[in-house]
Amino acid sequence: MNILHTVKNIIIIVVALGLAFLLLGFIKNKEVQKENEVDSSIPEVTETKSDFKLTSLKGVEIVINNPIENQLVTSPLTISGKAPGNWFFEASAPVTITNWDGLIIGESYIQAKGDWMTTDYVDFEGTLSFTNTEYGDYGFLILKKDNPSGEYQFDDSVEFRVNFK
Repeated sequence: MNILHTVKNIIIIVVALGLAFLLLGFIKNKEVQKENEVDSSIPEVTETKSDFKLTSLKGVEIVINNPIENQLVTSPLTISGKAPGNWFFEASAPVTITNWDGLIIGESYIQAKGDWMTTDYVDFEGTLSFTNTEYGDYGFLILKKDNPSGEYQFDDSVEFRVNFK
């Protein structure tokens, strides 16, 4: 009889602990939901026209001042930012704009605005004219590392989406 009483007490304790853990989990879940409700009431920050950073295929960070990602662009487009000096050759690097399908609709160069024979960041600027096709309302701006050798292992680039009128 004593063993049955002990087993009964153990079962009651295990059930009580299980219920306690379930209750604590429920309370914790409610707290997390409440925190999320508070966070969602904060207005969403929309990206304003300011610098943003892109990481190239080889891990090089490029800073873009203009245009920003998903910005509405028209031709001619002024492009500016900062890139390591070794992205340039003879102070320039190629830039391309494509439509949504990858069709090149404009090509030009960005020009380093300082000493480009360095690994430090150098300001750049360039103007790109393009023919906007009537088919598709977005495309991609591609900034490429200048690679006069033509050897693919030295290629690198960043790209981001832009919108057309």
